Amino acid sequence: MRHDAGPPFRERPERARRRETRGALVALAIVWLLAGASAVVPRGSGQGLEPASLPPVPVDLNGASEAEIALLPGLGPDRARRIVVDREIFGPFRDVDDVDRVKGVGAGSVARIRAHAVAGGKRAR
Repeated sequence: MRHDAGPPFRERPERARRRETRGALVALAIVWLLAGASAVVPRGSGQGLEPASLPPVPVDLNGASEAEIALLPGLGPDRARRIVVDREIFGPFRDVDDVDRVKGVGAGSVARIRAHAVAGGKRAR
């Protein structure tokens, strides 16, 4: 005796939708990993991500904008804003080491930016 299986199996619409969504998310993750992830590196201070490329020339801390200062390793937008405000209130920095007068910028931050910044044409002491 032969038993008919009936019409071909059809997946429920909600299952099919979930499968399509999962596939799209996996594809998006792969694209991000191949293209986007190589453009950022983890920041040493643990405050998120920063561009992998540093400015091609040293950043002058006495004349640079917040955005330019934020590109320096380990600083980011908050510390860059504090540096600019300090510079406006207390005047220019004598050299890169003088930046440690800014709250939140210590010896470690100064050491990370030393090779990439100048202040009034002077590198760190």
